[in-house]
Amino acid sequence: MYYDEKKGEYKHIQKAGKELNNIKNNNKPVEKSFNRLKKMLSSIVESHDIGSD
Repeated sequence: MYYDEKKGEYKHIQKAGKELNNIKNNNKPVEKSFNRLKKMLSSIVESHDIGSD
């Protein structure tokens, strides 16, 4: 599934093989998604104090 920001909902990925191939061949930019995922994971790590000794 992926999150559709315009509609504010998760949707099933149609034609997943084609989508992954487009990403692999740089036909689809993933930097925006990567940065959003990085921000989300960083906030989870910070809120749970993960990684600190």
